[in-house]
Amino acid sequence: MPVETPEEASTFIRKWMEDSKVFKSESSNDAFYFQYDGNVAGEIEFSIQQPKELVRVIGVLSRMAIDPAHLEKLSAIDEKTREKIFANIAEYLIFLPPNFAFEPTPGNPKSIFFVKEITYDELTEGRLNAAMNQICRGLIFTSNKLTEKLGESATE
Repeated sequence: MPVETPEEASTFIRKWMEDSKVFKSESSNDAFYFQYDGNVAGEIEFSIQQPKELVRVIGVLSRMAIDPAHLEKLSAIDEKTREKIFANIAEYLIFLPPNFAFEPTPGNPKSIFFVKEITYDELTEGRLNAAMNQICRGLIFTSNKLTEKLGESATE
């Protein structure tokens, strides 16, 4: 049976997160119908939410903070080289289903934000699993590419 209301979407997503053992907490924010925070494999944090400004659409999102050691190395290299590194990453990420954005832009990004939107008529456990898989792939690729270009970070 398809989801029709924010309440039904909230119930469905919360149950999926709990059944998948990824539920961490529920956040309260007046701008959202609901926002649930989760954790994949104990390492990748994500959120599933429905902003009140979106009708019949939920977002699965994650933000990857760039490691401070990598930020330091990025700040030390010239702007053209830094732009090449992020352009190379973006060339791959544009072929992944989640949308992404470097933050802040323009300049020296401090984080990379990934989001996959799912409309109510597509909201299934399979679509939620796929969204998480796609976001994790983007995060892992980005982390590996930064390590390849800048070397190991202090947290690796």
